[in-house]
Amino acid sequence: MADVDPITEVSTAVQAVLRPFMPNWQFELVPSELTLTEFEMLMGHTPWVGFGWTGFEMGKSSGRQARGHHKMRLTIAVKNSDRPGRFLGDALGPGLYPAMATAVCVLQGKTLPGIGTISVATADQTYVDGYSDMVVALGVVDIEIGPGALGAPFDTLADAPDFAGLIATYVVADGATFTDTILLGAP
Repeated sequence: MADVDPITEVSTAVQAVLRPFMPNWQFELVPSELTLTEFEMLMGHTPWVGFGWTGFEMGKSSGRQARGHHKMRLTIAVKNSDRPGRFLGDALGPGLYPAMATAVCVLQGKTLPGIGTISVATADQTYVDGYSDMVVALGVVDIEIGPGALGAPFDTLADAPDFAGLIATYVVADGATFTDTILLGAP
């Protein structure tokens, strides 16, 4: 059995790739879509990169194997009272444009051993409506990692944690009951 779940493994691996290029940045796991309250709390810790898992896309020919591509959204935030500095960077802090370029160049095509290859799907500047006075610049980088990033983390049901096992009890006619166990893994 894997030491960690595949989603945590992918997130940790992506952070490790970026860390040498963004050594003074805060890295945090965040929802792929931040609420306004979460956004306000995180703005005290800039510059930061939020890592949000957006899903897993199964391959069309994966059969009974959980094979496909992980999808993640990286939200990059910088804060700088100088308007051009927010975007270009200056002595007060990094800029959004160099940070976005760094993330795209470092991640695109990088192979994570045992996980898959990173592809940058999109990189865009974004904003939070009504919060322009917070002197923040935001960007989003959507990435995909695979194929085969999810795989089969548990060889047998006995190796799986409780949440991965499914036991269902059915009530049938005449009040008789039976229990059927569904096994995870290879067919």
